Amino acid sequence: MDHRQFIVQIQAIVKEYSYETLSAYIEDIALAIQKDIAPLCPDARWINHNGFKSLIFLRHYDLQCAPNDITLGSILVLNFISLFQEPGYAFTCFCLANHSRELYEETTEILHLERSIQLMQQWLEAEDQESVAHLAVAATTSCSFMHYYIREDAEGALEEGMKLFKATRQKAENAGWISSFGMERTLFVVGETLCHRYVKGGSDDELTESVHLLLDILNLFTPQDSFCFTTLDTLVLSTIFNLARTIESPEIWLKCLSGLHDIVRVYILGESNGTDLPNVLFEILDACLSAPTSRAACVLHIADLFYSGGKCDELLYDQFCSDDDEVNNASLWVDSWEDDRQGLREAISNGYTRPHLVFSFKAILVHRPSKSGRIHFRLPNPVEVHDCSFEFEVFPLDGRPNAMLQISLDHTAFIRAVEKICKPMSCDELSFYINDITEFNPPIFSAVPHQWAQSPRIRACLLRTRYVQHYRHYQDLKELSNMMLTVRLEKEPGYSHILCHVANECSDEETVVASVDIAAILFQEYIRVQEQGSPEYFLGVVGLASTLMLSSFHRRAAVTLAASLEILREALPSGASWMTARKTVILGRILNYRVRHFSASNDALAKSIPILTCILDLLPPQPPPYVSILELLVVSTALALSQRVSAKDWHDAITLLAKGLELYVTSNVASSDGEPESSKPYTKKKKLDTLDLLFNSSLNTLIQFTLRLEAMCLIHMADVLQCSAFDVSHHPQSLLLSFTIYQRSLRLPLSGKMADDAQLLEQSDLKWAWEDEHEALGRSITAYVHRTILPVDSLPKSSYTFEYRALGESNTKFSGHKCIFRYYPIEGHLETFDDARLDLDNLRLEKNFHLPWPEDLIVLPASSDSSVPGLPTSSRLPGIDKFLSSNENVLSLPLEKRTIKALLRHLGSEVRHHQKLVFDVTETLINHSSKKNYMDPSQLVLETRMRHLKGSAYLARAGPIHALISKGPEKCLELVDRSRALFWTRLLRLRTSFDGLPQGLAHQLQETAVELDHCKGQVNSGVSKAEAMKQMELETSFERLVDEVRSIPGFKDFLRPKTYDTLMKVSSQGPVVVLIGNSSTYAALLIRPSGIDAIYFSTLTEKVLENLSIGIQQANRAFRSILQEEECVPVQERAGKPTNSARSLPPYEKMLGGLWQHIAKPVLDRLGATSNADPLKRTRLWWCPTGLFGFLPLHAAGIGFGTPHVESVSTYAVSSYTPTISALLEARSKPSMLLSSQLKMLVLAQPTTKGHTSLPRTVNEVKVVEQFTPPNQLLRLGEAGTPLTISNSNRTVEDATIHLAQTSILHLACHGHQDRGDPLNSGFELEDGRLTLAKLIGCHTPNAFLAFLSACESASNDLSIPDETLNLAAGMIYAGFRSVIGTMWTMNDNDGPEIAQTVYEELFKDPDQEVDPKLVPYALDLAVRRLQEKGVHPSRWATYIHLGV
Repeated sequence: MDHRQFIVQIQAIVKEYSYETLSAYIEDIALAIQKDIAPLCPDARWINHNGFKSLIFLRHYDLQCAPNDITLGSILVLNFISLFQEPGYAFTCFCLANHSRELYEETTEILHLERSIQLMQQWLEAEDQESVAHLAVAATTSCSFMHYYIREDAEGALEEGMKLFKATRQKAENAGWISSFGMERTLFVVGETLCHRYVKGGSDDELTESVHLLLDILNLFTPQDSFCFTTLDTLVLSTIFNLARTIESPEIWLKCLSGLHDIVRVYILGESNGTDLPNVLFEILDACLSAPTSRAACVLHIADLFYSGGKCDELLYDQFCSDDDEVNNASLWVDSWEDDRQGLREAISNGYTRPHLVFSFKAILVHRPSKSGRIHFRLPNPVEVHDCSFEFEVFPLDGRPNAMLQISLDHTAFIRAVEKICKPMSCDELSFYINDITEFNPPIFSAVPHQWAQSPRIRACLLRTRYVQHYRHYQDLKELSNMMLTVRLEKEPGYSHILCHVANECSDEETVVASVDIAAILFQEYIRVQEQGSPEYFLGVVGLASTLMLSSFHRRAAVTLAASLEILREALPSGASWMTARKTVILGRILNYRVRHFSASNDALAKSIPILTCILDLLPPQPPPYVSILELLVVSTALALSQRVSAKDWHDAITLLAKGLELYVTSNVASSDGEPESSKPYTKKKKLDTLDLLFNSSLNTLIQFTLRLEAMCLIHMADVLQCSAFDVSHHPQSLLLSFTIYQRSLRLPLSGKMADDAQLLEQSDLKWAWEDEHEALGRSITAYVHRTILPVDSLPKSSYTFEYRALGESNTKFSGHKCIFRYYPIEGHLETFDDARLDLDNLRLEKNFHLPWPEDLIVLPASSDSSVPGLPTSSRLPGIDKFLSSNENVLSLPLEKRTIKALLRHLGSEVRHHQKLVFDVTETLINHSSKKNYMDPSQLVLETRMRHLKGSAYLARAGPIHALISKGPEKCLELVDRSRALFWTRLLRLRTSFDGLPQGLAHQLQETAVELDHCKGQVNSGVSKAEAMKQMELETSFERLVDEVRSIPGFKDFLRPKTYDTLMKVSSQGPVVVLIGNSSTYAALLIRPSGIDAIYFSTLTEKVLENLSIGIQQANRAFRSILQEEECVPVQERAGKPTNSARSLPPYEKMLGGLWQHIAKPVLDRLGATSNADPLKRTRLWWCPTGLFGFLPLHAAGIGFGTPHVESVSTYAVSSYTPTISALLEARSKPSMLLSSQLKMLVLAQPTTKGHTSLPRTVNEVKVVEQFTPPNQLLRLGEAGTPLTISNSNRTVEDATIHLAQTSILHLACHGHQDRGDPLNSGFELEDGRLTLAKLIGCHTPNAFLAFLSACESASNDLSIPDETLNLAAGMIYAGFRSVIGTMWTMNDNDGPEIAQTVYEELFKDPDQEVDPKLVPYALDLAVRRLQEKGVHPSRWATYIHLGV
């Protein structure tokens, strides 16, 4: 006895074990060996505990089909058995491999397939390579490699599979395995069949004879193209495979195979041998399922894949089939299959029957979810069931187009075709094409218009496929949503079902407000192209109404609920009352799912509506807020079916549900008259299949009771709409009150006792009622199918009914449904169906549900007189106000005018809400920027801080206008001051007075501030890592000390941004005008002692403002060049800029006129300044411009210059500027006046500067200063007796800084330099370098009074960050000077001395009197008017401005 015979003997013993014995021996294998195996073993070396245990696991599986047995047995064989040494286990190895392959097909768990391949490879290595069995197993193993490659996209598996296949194919040819059916198909059909027989213990002789009979059968088939089969091919092969799996006896097997050959021969050729056929052959023939997804189709598909090298070419015809075509094709396949089955049965007696159809097969890889957890037991699959890795779509080849150009497609068919191309793709393939859409170029693109194929929305097909079939990532949904927002369905109607799908997916994200908003927009677009009254129109209207109702609860906006009511009213059947709201909402959602998941056509939806209506009408009706368990159960079942059952089975499934429900409610077994025609030819079998489908797809998934059901949410939604409609019908204009009360009720939690009672009710009575009624409904449906008469008392005549209460508590995802509500049962009772209908009839009589619908559901409060007339609703959507207030039908939706009006109101509410959200976000970002805490030393470097400021520059422009629109001028004022000059604010906090603080804390703050102020990184870009770390430590210490200060009573606002009350003090000496705006929405805040006001610039757009800014600069340069040519003035540009003749540019006066028309005059009119033209009573005015306003000479705006009819800002006001409100308040906080005799004047002139053009006329300014300043008040830098023009000219930086501490008035006549990257390096060019702002700020200037900057562009801002006011003039304000005279652009050399003379002449009129800082702007105003009177061009006088007090 060899080892093989020994193991066969042991297998026979194991086969006799009971299940209990097997289980015991699994736990104690030593006992089995000792008792049954050792006595029979001739060689002790053959006793292998692991080998014997694998035999027991295999038999254990045969009895109970516990998959874990195969897993454990496979692991033992792979790890502990060598077939070369113990060949008797070869059969066990193969059986385990075969079962592992079956488990993979059932579960899609890739580990099962991996083990199957490993076991087969182990078998192949050890067994006789010349045997028939080896050839069959090799074919099957290569097939498994192909499955692995397809599932895992593993190129290595494809290579191994192809290598094994080629070797096996050569052996098969040598062995004569050849037929007219094709080499590949022949090999895999024979291999699959022989493997089934080998499992049955088939001998070599039996396998060899089987090969001959199989080849005879295959030789009868007509050769077909790749991926093309007939129903006869697959039917015969299915019969062969099932015979091989089922029949134990070799004799009967071979007799059946021979008989099958005879009947196929008769059926195809009409020739008969008169064979006596066994009955089992026809039993197996009848057991073969007609579905194209069969083992036969799978084997043929894999064979064709090997023929094509592992690739399946795209089929032309199938790309253009609609869903209805698919259903028709499937029906055609079934008809052809049944004809062939019947033909084969009758072939012997009737002979030749008819030619058979050829079908093209399209395989789609099935991504069935792996069955999680441990599967303990399962029943063996029926013979005909095959858990395939593929789903197959079939297409009859009759009428198949011969060429792509012959195909005529509309856009809808094109998009459906593209989706079919995407459907079988793996996730990696989809991601590749999504990331590079240019690579996605299927053949169909050449047959359609270019704009269809190149539309950016083609990506939506790929995205939707990846979202649905793979991970359902929210990011994919967001991208899909944004893409669908750009679709216009009248141009691209093919995206209609995708848009509907995305709208529903967004609506499902109930807890995400933005998703709900997008859903509403998408539903409107969907409705817009639907035919009024069609099913798709109906489902779109219901979807929009439901989405708006959700939005109303998010927004707490009754105006949105009003829009929802108006829209749902259009979905109600004509003449129907609001009592049908539940039916309408539920029906709309079910139809939505049919379009969403199966792209159902209008015809298919229309066919569904009567059946669904029948189901909903059968349910015992309940008034709000009551619901029955039966209603929840049936609606949940219908919803589940609508999402899971394909088009070919859908109508049968809901018809069966309707019939079963009718039996449940009425106890009458309904006739089959109402059944769909498609179900009548094979009624009994079809009903049994549909019964299984209904249970598996819906009822069996609803065993556990919960109130977190989508059905509950739909019922609540419908009840809210119904009750709201009832309220407004009986009490017009009550919607706002009703909605407000209900909103508040949603936030009132249940009392402790009520919550406990609700939990108990849900877990006891409702749970038991659900289980009872679930079982009873299942019995009713089953009884209908089997035509069973149920006992009278077996079906309840009642359903458990309960009152529910909704609370605004978001649920986590449950059963695929997210909800913003949580439902609680209050009390319940058993109610008969008859009582429920009677109660509802009484309710209809008691309350009139047919009252006329009010003309207006909600009266909006009258708008109060706004302090900002004409201020738009949104700064982000210019022109939206005109759209919202239009009396015309501005929307092309097929809805009534009153519904359109309600939608526009809702839109207005949405726009205002979004504007508020934008403000909230902007304010948060501004707050973060203004109190930025640095987390890394590198962030403290000046260059990094400047980059961050440029990155947040938009906030300073956008934030204030958002605040004005959303919150009013008060909040706007706070935000505009907080968002500007962040650079200076952070720097100057270190100069704060710490007086009034506890001495110790004040001392620590002072020391830390001084040390931090002297850090190199504050004013320098180049700092070492050690210096940055030191500064970081000081920053942290300073912030900690500031927090300590804020904890002291009375100091909670220490170093915080100023509040509205504090900022309002700025108007004590005259109005302050803050100019704000962004993106074509511009306004001005008018701060006066009486309060704050605002004005909206209705004529000022972004383009106008930009043109004014650019035009003024261009006109200035052009006219400066012209004047120099006319007056023959030598070119001596202080900034060293080349002159530029630009005569073609518009005149300067036009730009100043534009400033007057669009900005200045509306402001002055609102202030009342234009009502008084008395020069002595002019308004004292401060401008605080933001953004682009900072580049405009607002003080110079006007018309008619040089004429008697001049009208300008200076006609009515004396203007000054301030960088921020806080800066002006700080300047005013210093001593108000100084005696003229106390003033010290430092004048510095730089006639010649190395590297710059000469400025000889600066000496004249020194002479002017000397002329009007008493000698003892002049600070001379040279030796005594030296003329001032020499002593104070061409001085060094050190000379200047030494004297700054004494200086009250600083006059600089030199070149100025603006450093955009390092603002503290900006300054004034002196003899040995630059007197920078850093040095000026670092100097102690307690007496600083006035800085006269006779330098070019000293008040010019940085275009990239204008709101940081990083210019020389503003820098002098922050350096401590209370007043600054500067220039906005290049100044004329002749004007400096003249302006200086007038200013100083006014300031020093009386040496014995105090010098009032208020005189400075009046003095500059006088100097400028004198230039105007001389006829000087505006480009020269308009450059001069005053900043400060």
